[in-house]
Amino acid sequence: MQKNGPGRNYGIQISNGPDMRFTTLEDFYGDTGNSFQAALGFNNREPDINTIGQPAGLGVAVDDMVISWKETRLDPDTTNCAGSGECATLDSASTVSYEGNSVVSLTVTDKTPYDAVNNKNDCNGDGDYIDVTDDQDCNDNGKLDVTVKVTSDAETTGEIAVLDQTSPGSPVYKTNFPYSTLYNSPGTLFVVQSGTSAPIVTAIYNDRNDGTGSACKNSQEPSVQGLITASTTVSSTSGRITVNSYSVQRVSTCTGAPAQQCVVDADCTGVGICSAAFGDNDGFADTNELTNLTVVFANKSGLDVDDLTATLGTNSPNVECVTRSAVFVGSLADKALSNPATYLPFQFKVANINRANLNDTLQAKFTITVRSNKFDALTRATEIVLDLDFNASGGAPGPTAFTEDFEATTGFGTKFTLEFLDANKFSLAGSDGYRCQANDPFALNSNASGRKDCFLGFTSDATTGVSDWHIHTSAAAMGVGRAFTGKQSLHLGAHQNSTAAEDTTRLRHIMSIKTVNSINIGLAGTSPELNFAQQVSFVDNSSGVNVSAGEAVQTGVVEAKINAAGTNWVKLYPYANVYDQQGTDDFANCMFDPVDDGNNEDSFFDPTDPARRLGPSSTCYPEFDFVRQGQTDYRKDFDVTDIGLASDGPGLQGCSGGICLPANTPSTINNPGTWVRPRFSLVPLAGRSVFIRFLYTAIELGTTETMFTFFGRGNIVGDDGWYIDDVHIDAALSTAIALTTDPTVIASPLACGSCSAITPALSASPSILAAPGQIVTVTAKNSTVDRCLNGVLQYQFWNDVNGNGNSDPVNGVGDAGDVMLRDWTDNSTFVDAPLLTTKYAVRVRCSTNTSCDTASNSIMLPVTVTCPSASTLSVASIKVNKSGADSVITGWGGGLIVKIIRGDLLTMRSAGVTNVNTGGCLANNLFLSTYTDTTAVVAPGQGVYYLVQTPTACNVAFSGSFSENLLSEKPGAGGIRDVDIAADPDSCP
Repeated sequence: MQKNGPGRNYGIQISNGPDMRFTTLEDFYGDTGNSFQAALGFNNREPDINTIGQPAGLGVAVDDMVISWKETRLDPDTTNCAGSGECATLDSASTVSYEGNSVVSLTVTDKTPYDAVNNKNDCNGDGDYIDVTDDQDCNDNGKLDVTVKVTSDAETTGEIAVLDQTSPGSPVYKTNFPYSTLYNSPGTLFVVQSGTSAPIVTAIYNDRNDGTGSACKNSQEPSVQGLITASTTVSSTSGRITVNSYSVQRVSTCTGAPAQQCVVDADCTGVGICSAAFGDNDGFADTNELTNLTVVFANKSGLDVDDLTATLGTNSPNVECVTRSAVFVGSLADKALSNPATYLPFQFKVANINRANLNDTLQAKFTITVRSNKFDALTRATEIVLDLDFNASGGAPGPTAFTEDFEATTGFGTKFTLEFLDANKFSLAGSDGYRCQANDPFALNSNASGRKDCFLGFTSDATTGVSDWHIHTSAAAMGVGRAFTGKQSLHLGAHQNSTAAEDTTRLRHIMSIKTVNSINIGLAGTSPELNFAQQVSFVDNSSGVNVSAGEAVQTGVVEAKINAAGTNWVKLYPYANVYDQQGTDDFANCMFDPVDDGNNEDSFFDPTDPARRLGPSSTCYPEFDFVRQGQTDYRKDFDVTDIGLASDGPGLQGCSGGICLPANTPSTINNPGTWVRPRFSLVPLAGRSVFIRFLYTAIELGTTETMFTFFGRGNIVGDDGWYIDDVHIDAALSTAIALTTDPTVIASPLACGSCSAITPALSASPSILAAPGQIVTVTAKNSTVDRCLNGVLQYQFWNDVNGNGNSDPVNGVGDAGDVMLRDWTDNSTFVDAPLLTTKYAVRVRCSTNTSCDTASNSIMLPVTVTCPSASTLSVASIKVNKSGADSVITGWGGGLIVKIIRGDLLTMRSAGVTNVNTGGCLANNLFLSTYTDTTAVVAPGQGVYYLVQTPTACNVAFSGSFSENLLSEKPGAGGIRDVDIAADPDSCP
């Protein structure tokens, strides 16, 4: 299993393990020096549960080892670009951002940003230059600008960032563009965590003219010439909050006063009834209905959280608008479920769409994300899919829910049957479509380019297919039975060589088992659910394989398929004991995925991306799957805490009642291990008849057929496979619900409305600090908006230096002298450590209607900093450094609001500081940590001086003054420097 890179060479096996003869050890860390050191080390492990009872090894042997190296050096570039073109540059201010909701700073340097044919920008990013809005000033602010496309894996279509020219004639263009881990709204790039992989913001600038009239020749591939890229990794704190369940209710209005929205008659406060003319409230969102979406959340973060905010986003054309996209859930204890009665539901309006027939795919797809003060983003986003425009009738409850405990004496009983998805696929051509996108041997950017073993199965397989799904009995399992109920269970695994120590799993196969008949699912109001008991152990890094943490080379998933022609299998996602790891993307060795789930190896998240590698799938990276939950080790008895990576537990003991295997004894374990029960909401399939299947897929390791052969020894717990028992589908029906298209036409649908009133709110904790430099949390979370269609509130934080933000909410915040602390993001909290009393202020806007309520969208709140005794104060030192021929840099060790003046050093000796150089006021009440003076031309024998003044600050001695009250400040007098400077016309006012 070898990735495109050094250090992993597990694809070649020799008799005693992986062949390391061709492994490259590289060191690209640190500055180039005059010497190079290399080290070779060996990891010697103590015996563990997997090696107990094995004969002692011979240690480590090394023979005929060769170390080679390559030396390079950096030389000045002597290329003369005149006449040959000069490519633009694109930079992001930082390659890593440690905030989940912030801005990425972009800088383009381009002397010739437009080409002769299209002397303008593609302002809307549609690929042409013919639109009315396409010009050289996309944001219409009177400055020349250029555009950069910013993208992420969560928003592959991207956003257009407009970069303004920094000064007339300058080749430099800059902007700050916001990104968010919480919501996908226009003007903000949406980024989503994917397990252990941090999201990446990618910026692309098209350099169409390198000065010669041609695109920049930065690639040998003509299709990507001119495309300059820069990226920023968003390294944010992530948490695990999942969706437990959800339901929809139509929103109407009361037929009598008051004129308010309602769901039931009780909402009309006894003075009217809830009009049914605005929808039928049948559990399906229908044409033109204004709909409440109630969501119950589960906290799986391992700690209590508070300040929980959830958002609902969609790009679905079947949704006219999201009228309530953000809800404040509040506090949620670890392992607890939220109470939807304590917070408002999401709200959206269905578009004017109609279902032509029952088999139409007419759905609304939403993304739910959650944030709290304990984390910035989820480890994975949650997608909700709602079927639209159905009517439901009929459907009778069954005498019992659907159950199966695999106690049949022959086969799989009457409820499950094998599938052979990869039968007769053992060739590159035969497996076309079944590989993960990153492993397509014919793809340009694949891990496995040209790999000849990248296909399913082996030539020795029967043409009818191979499956390791079987009923697990003590007789078939080397005397070790296993069941959650009864005496038998369903097992994916291979028993070999008459010993339980060598139980294993087969490689390079897709194996699945499905229900024989479709199962009738009840309506959403009955909370239909699938759950079963399981033990699962597939190979991840806990087995000693060099795979990234959080990834595995074998995976298991659960899928469903609606019983209708032409429908695909869709992956089901558990809300309890959720999928725990991702199928790996580490190696050249191929991973596989079914093709009957609506996608294949040629499906990509962004088909237009020249560097595309990943795409939609059921099992491939970045999808999450079952890998390690419960305990499968046949040598272990039940342990309630031994649940592997199961997110919830609890650990369950097999055969707690009924007919069971003989009880375990100190010398004999008849029913080993610990079970857990994953739970799946079937609300997305409400009212449908569906098939259910369990599906397993595994990596290929050349001609190696089993994990036991790969490891070369027994008692490896990681390849025990997947045990399933006691399958339940609650709220299953004996007869199917009859679904029909909804003929209801709402004559006067409720309008989406528009944003008209934003009420900002600001609070600080604490509001008084005992000393400078202590932490204060300023939050605007309680700000409200009457409507922000398809968007969320965004916040811009300021230091309102002149303190007029409350008296002038239109222009008071952000006027001359105010200091911006953070630009527009959807993060309502700002954390600071002020050195002096600070007037914090916030501006609030709707992300999709930035002009909404400009008359009163800001508020100011002072936070007092208590000053210590004057005897503890220290003087802030000014440091001066020369930089370049005529440039001087001054600094004072941190960001302060300063006034800076420059004067003539020789004149000061005779006349004091009253003779300030012309233009001597360099900075007037600016928030700076350094200042570069490019106008200080100092001839030989001459000199300049700098004085810095800060506002009154308790941690800076003599702040608010240019003086230090010293006799030496002016010949013949003391402590009057401020008076002298104030009288000078070139000083700062």
